[in-house]
Amino acid sequence: MWSQDELLDTLLAEEEAAAPEAKPLTHREPSAPARPLPNKRGFLRLVTEPTPALKQRRKSEPPPPPASPVQVVPPPPPEPPRGPVQLSLFDPPEGS
Repeated sequence: MWSQDELLDTLLAEEEAAAPEAKPLTHREPSAPARPLPNKRGFLRLVTEPTPALKQRRKSEPPPPPASPVQVVPPPPPEPPRGPVQLSLFDPPEGS
């Protein structure tokens, strides 16, 4: 850990560096046949072969195994209709 005095002494002892030189921005040059965009804003590259990601996807994968037949479970029997129930906040619930 540096004290505040050590930090200030180190910062003030550092010599001032020269300002960085500005470099003009340039578009990269296409490596394949391309058509320039209007106002020199870049280019559209002609894709002659699939990208590596598409090449991997094109490998033939075995089809998934057929799904096993689904057994239909009969619905549960309907519950008998219930009438209105009075709830109490102070008494324990019935059946406990």
